[in-house]
Amino acid sequence: MDWSRTQAFSEERRGNIWINLQGRDPQGIVEPGIEYETLRSEIIAALESMAAPETGAPVVHKVWRREELFDGPFLDCIPDLLVEVESPSQFSIHRGDHSGPAIRLLTEQEINALTITGDHRMDGTLILHGPGIRSGVTITRVDMRDVLPTVLYMMGEPVPVYAEGRVVEEAFLAEWFAAHPLTYGGVGAQMRDQEGYAYSEKEHRWIEERLAGLGYMD
Repeated sequence: MDWSRTQAFSEERRGNIWINLQGRDPQGIVEPGIEYETLRSEIIAALESMAAPETGAPVVHKVWRREELFDGPFLDCIPDLLVEVESPSQFSIHRGDHSGPAIRLLTEQEINALTITGDHRMDGTLILHGPGIRSGVTITRVDMRDVLPTVLYMMGEPVPVYAEGRVVEEAFLAEWFAAHPLTYGGVGAQMRDQEGYAYSEKEHRWIEERLAGLGYMD
């Protein structure tokens, strides 16, 4: 790859686009500021205008700027743009011979030969059960970031002050919530490198066992 001519690049099999940014990337060529934002807007417009030639159906549902989805001190670790394709489309790799059109529908044989990554729906299902939970109530909208604070509250643990999201108060009985005040605490990200912050040996073994049970460790 000729990085001196590369303005943006993507990871294989994922809808992540990085801008080759000066000051961040080793061989960055795009200047931060106006040039960076202009390039992001051009990429968004180009991708969101893509359509399947045989059907005219849109290929991309939305291209998100990272700050539209994420926040916090590690925002620079997130790709500059994240592509959400139209359902039921998915991301994969298909290496063509560059002799045909840039956009086309793959044949069934080509699709069967692909290695397709897992995909996710934007809307999921949250079910809560336990003391103080209102029964038979449907909560209209909960953000994924609300899950951690809510679960910690249900466990009787303080919610970290740096955590994004909120406790889903409307899921609890009013009298229960009043009798069990929400508390905040926890170790902030800026304190993790300070002396004295470490897992105990017992906690370390417990985490390893949990990760192994989920298939992340052998």
